[in-house]
Amino acid sequence: MALLARAFALAPKLRALAACTGCIHALADDLAQADAAVVDELRSRCAELWAACVGVLSRATGELDGLSACVVHAFNGTTATLVDAVCGILHVCLSVGDKAAVARAERKHAVFGKRGTWPVETADLFPSGAAVYVRFETPVQMRLLGDVLFVAHALVFPAVLRENDVLVGALVRRLNTAGDPESLHAALALIRGVSDAPDAVPDALLQLTLGNEEALFDAAMDALNATKDAPAGISDALAKFAAALFPRLEVLETNLDPRVRAHLTAGDSTLGLAGILYELFQEISTRKRVCVAPGCGASVSGRFVRCSDCGVAVYCSKSCQRRDWNRDSVVAHKVVCPLLRKIFAVADLSMSRYAFERAVVGAYQWSYPESETMAHFAISHDCLPMRFQVRAMQIHVAIWAVMGVPVNKFRAVLQNPEFRAAMHVMSRQENWAAGA
Repeated sequence: MALLARAFALAPKLRALAACTGCIHALADDLAQADAAVVDELRSRCAELWAACVGVLSRATGELDGLSACVVHAFNGTTATLVDAVCGILHVCLSVGDKAAVARAERKHAVFGKRGTWPVETADLFPSGAAVYVRFETPVQMRLLGDVLFVAHALVFPAVLRENDVLVGALVRRLNTAGDPESLHAALALIRGVSDAPDAVPDALLQLTLGNEEALFDAAMDALNATKDAPAGISDALAKFAAALFPRLEVLETNLDPRVRAHLTAGDSTLGLAGILYELFQEISTRKRVCVAPGCGASVSGRFVRCSDCGVAVYCSKSCQRRDWNRDSVVAHKVVCPLLRKIFAVADLSMSRYAFERAVVGAYQWSYPESETMAHFAISHDCLPMRFQVRAMQIHVAIWAVMGVPVNKFRAVLQNPEFRAAMHVMSRQENWAAGA
């Protein structure tokens, strides 16, 4: 229990900025090797340590100068050493053990609000906002940024986008040093935090990497080729990242790595409405902490409630649920819910997409107004990834044509530059996935 005693002794000193940087760095190193049970005890009993670490990140650089060294550490280190040390301590807090915030987020539990387990409230982790975590000069800083993105994506991602180009440059450098395991793990932790967090929007990775695809793709491929003997999970994560970037490259790659090709999805251009809805429901099922009520989008709070009738819509409160039900819209929940109940009376998400489509299409022949409602529902939901949104828009336009909607209404959609660009990306992705 010597580690616990040291943590308790150092916490008030660190909060007062009277601690030895060497001692804090040593604590960070030892915590990284500690058992999960020790970290659990610190999370429940020593909130002062974690709060002091957050406080260091919230201070201006000049305020951190001049910490005195102890008798053991003659050289006290630099401000950068101190920042790295507290980032390492917070990374352990958020990621180690089943009770850690990252583990709770993976299980779709409430990240905040668990009594006796730090962070108890959002304010514990973000007393000065999310921007203090947007640091990526070293691997441990990038790993901590990946952690906070994973547990509070809606709060942190906007701050990340404000540093987009600088962050992308740092990510390229980490991938280019794939021979250093710490750098590679840091890069993959950040990518995971951006794209796989339970409350991440589906195209968050697209938003982060837009305009920098070529540099990132080349770096990812270099890392993939340099890690042939790495565990399968690392190679798979790199291949998945490269596959997400590839369809947006301007230059064709003549010999695409089979590991990357395996992550390209074919068949989207012929997908029917039932298949689109299947993909949407699968996305929603992984994002159990995002309120779907219009104008809300809350994600960082306690447990969310799911509509007891359809089981699809998720809300942060009863008031949001009532607002979504009663709003004046073609996709108000009182309109959509009966149609969703019909779908889940004959199909469920344990089925393959093909089986789901067959079950739904075989059971129901939707009217054109019902089809339009469901297509509109899919398009309006921010859980639907870009390539499926494009296909849903195509279906929506086709339904309009059959219903006799004036041609100028859907001509504007077809001529929209973003729609046309998305169509180009989707067609390229399909050609390569099919082996073209």
